[in-house]
Order: sequence, then structure tokens, then C-alpha cells
Amino acid sequence: MKIGSAQLHAVPRDSQPDAHRYGSFCQIVPRKPEPVPNRPRRRDQDRRPPDNTLSTNANPDRRPEVIAAKTTSERKTLVFHIGDPKTGSTSIQRALFDSAWSAPGRSIAYPDQINAQPLAMSLHDGARPKQRLTQFRKAADWLAQQSAEIAVLSSEHFAPVPPADLKAEVQHFFADKIEEIQVIAYVRPHISRLLSSYTQRVKARGLQKDLEGFFKTVSKERRFHYMPRFLAWQSEFGDAFTLRPMVRSALYRGDVVADFLHQILNSDAFTLPDQLQANTAPTLDHLACLRDVHSAIAKAGLPKDIRFTCAKYLAARLDGTNPEGPRLRLPRHLLPALQQTYSEDAAALDATFFDGTPMSDALEAAAASTTDDPQPITAEERFSLAQRQALGQLLSALGVELAKAPEQWKRSRRESKKRSGERDATSAPRVHALLDEICALFS
Repeated sequence: MKIGSAQLHAVPRDSQPDAHRYGSFCQIVPRKPEPVPNRPRRRDQDRRPPDNTLSTNANPDRRPEVIAAKTTSERKTLVFHIGDPKTGSTSIQRALFDSAWSAPGRSIAYPDQINAQPLAMSLHDGARPKQRLTQFRKAADWLAQQSAEIAVLSSEHFAPVPPADLKAEVQHFFADKIEEIQVIAYVRPHISRLLSSYTQRVKARGLQKDLEGFFKTVSKERRFHYMPRFLAWQSEFGDAFTLRPMVRSALYRGDVVADFLHQILNSDAFTLPDQLQANTAPTLDHLACLRDVHSAIAKAGLPKDIRFTCAKYLAARLDGTNPEGPRLRLPRHLLPALQQTYSEDAAALDATFFDGTPMSDALEAAAASTTDDPQPITAEERFSLAQRQALGQLLSALGVELAKAPEQWKRSRRESKKRSGERDATSAPRVHALLDEICALFS
């Protein structure tokens, strides 16, 4: 198996005294040294076309794991799509899961679940060794059964994982099943990522801070200083690691799904349906509503997981109404501080990973989308008295119903996940009805 310019070989366990407990030990055997370029080679320059082409064999009534005839070649590339968060991962995952693409003679294997979160989480701090062993054995078994030329494992939860940990497990479990590995990440410009992450925290966790307070917190933690993290991925995986800017003008066809397929297929001979984007930014009204939902459920004394799943369900329902209304924009007075905080990181990313300066350009262009208008996200400032009263009554009833049957709600959400988000109203029907009524207030 090849990782960048290095070749991996399986070495019998007995020949290595410190062999990993999982079985055969794989080590990197470097090829003949080559001059190191100033910047990583571009994937579209490096990637060889597949040795064989496969015919498409799609069934429109059923999502197969592999849309292809079997290949006589054992050549296989494993692609890890690691995010980053807020870069269209859900759209990529949905397109692959639903096989919502067409490329004559090409094949991609994707697991029968929307993402590889359990596998990625097994690499996080606190995960039990048995959890990691189980998840990687399961992934290896799945991979061994695939005949496609490319297999993809996708989860944003790979993003914070130490790259060396993932590389070690790839060597132990996959070296005899694939010829080449690719790791692909997308990075969102700093200010856009800050705004998106703030709205996500309000939506999913009920964050009460304003945007300025959130920025002060994340800047102290250097949370959106990307360079050290992506440099670590490049250090471990070399030219097998590709970082792409989540900037529409820099994406192939201006779309992240098309760009991802272009990266892994190394071809433009594919088609996609229109409108594959999966997530939309919530309106300010929706953020205010979701904040109240979090507060009401917390006051009812219910666990956080109940609160989070309710808010997630309601947010998805609100997004599905194609809402109109103002979205959060950057206050103009914050722009100088953000540009000063992130300019060095943006320049370093541009110099190391990209042709041109997309990250620095985005930081400079942010001035065009700032605002001096107030942007309150509280119910008192956004809703009429009648709306607040109706919302308050529904939230009170919601707290009562959730307290009656919290396990039914949990079961409902688990069943929905198994069906990739499809609603299960057989459990906790009254909770679903109340959430739908809340949604109707703002549709």
C-alpha cells in the first residue's frame, strides 16, 4: 500500500518484537529518495488514472454500496474524507450514500451508513481500545468485500484526531487490502467559519453568548488557527494529503461535491443532480426560537442529550421550510480584530497548500458582507407578543411530554438515524406533534 511516496509492506508479526497486538505489523519502506519540493505536489498532477475502467451498474430503486461491475484488478484506493467541519461534508456524504452521481466506467464504494463517525470516534481520547479494535476490524472486513476501484470513509470527526493515530491503524488493518491511500480535507475561510460555528453552537447547544463574546473565547483558544493541524496531517501523509479551500470560486464547478468527485476520480467525466447542498444557515428568527427551546428543556430538568436531539430535529424541520429572513452577518466593528487575528494563519495556508491566495483574499473580502445593523437573536426582540405566548405554551407542553417519556424520544431518534434521518413518529408522537407546531409558527 502506498501513502504518498512511501510504500507499505506487511511484515510478519514474529519478525517484529514490538508488533501491534492487533495482528500483522506494517511498516513504511521508503522508495528511492526524491528531491523535496517547496510545496506539496497537487493531487491532479500526481494521481495516476486507474489501470482498468469499470462499467456502471446502478439500480435507481435501491442505493447499492458499489455502483460498478466487479473488476479483475486488485488495485484499490482508500480515501479518508476528514471534513473540516462546516465545509459541506453532509452534502458529500449524502451524494455518496445515495449514489447521486454518474461516471461511466468508474466505481466508488461507500458504506451502508451516512458517515464513518463510529470509526472516527474510536480514535478520540477516552475511546476504549476494544472500541477501536472493533471499529477498524469492521471497516477492514467491509473494505475487503468491495470490488470498486475507490472506497471512501467520511467523517468530520476524523479532523481533530492525531494523524499519526489514524496512520498507524491504516497500516495495521488496511495495508493488504489497498494500494493507495488519500486523505482529503476542506478548510473554510476564517471569518465565514467563525460565523457558521457560532450559529451552529446557538442552534445545537443553545449558546447564550453574543458573537463578540464567542470570538473572544475562540481566539484565546486559537480554535480557528488551522495551520498547525493541517501541517501535522501533511507531515504524516505527505503528498497523500490534499487540502482544498472551501471557496466557491476555487472549487471545481463551484461546488464542493463536484470538487470532491473531481479529486478522487481525477476526471471531469461525471454528472451530478442539481441542488445537492444539504445544510442552510438558519435565520435570526430561527436562532431565537431554538435558543428558547434549549432554555425551556433545560428548565424542565431534562438531560442534555434530550435537549440536543430536540433542537437538532427542530432545526432540520425549520431548514426544510426554505425560510426567508435575515441571516447572521459580521458586525463591522469586529472586522479589524478578526483580520488581525487570522491574517498570519491565512497567509501560511496559502503559501503551503494553495495556488494563489484564497484564504487571504477571503479575509480581505469579508468587509463587503459586514453590517452596522443590530442583529438580536432573542424572542423578546424578534417575535410579537402573540408569537411569544404561543411559543411559550408549546414549549411548556413539550417539557411535560419529554419528561413523561424521555426513553421513547431517544428511541425515536435512534430509529431515525438508522434510516439516515427519516422521521420515526411511532415513538413519542406527541413530542413530534409539538415540535411540528413550533415549526409552523415560523414557516
